Amino acid sequence: MAFTGTTVAVSGQVPVDGEGRLVGEGDAEAQVRQVYANLATALEAASCTLDDVVKLTVYLTDLADLPAFRRVRDEHQDARRPTGLLAGPGRRPGPARLPGRDRGAGRPPGAGGIQRPARPNDR
Repeated sequence: MAFTGTTVAVSGQVPVDGEGRLVGEGDAEAQVRQVYANLATALEAASCTLDDVVKLTVYLTDLADLPAFRRVRDEHQDARRPTGLLAGPGRRPGPARLPGRDRGAGRPPGAGGIQRPARPNDR
């Protein structure tokens, strides 16, 4: 993913209303709807919309809520969905169950390939 122009970062969106009250206790779909409403409000303050989102990181406390998340996401974002990371408890990829990581990288315009020194585990 490459960024040009202004980059807006929005984080910490949780299912609370404008008064700080939890919305939809026990109702994953209602909570996801509130998170999307909060995200849209934060983006609007930066003159952006959900269509401008290029990366989305989602943390679910219960992966059984994934279908509810997907239903709401699909209502708010078209087929051109942003890249992203979905994390949940106790179900990480890989046999060693290592913590998941989310990374980004950038290069200045006109920069050549990035070289890094070899590490002992490189093969």
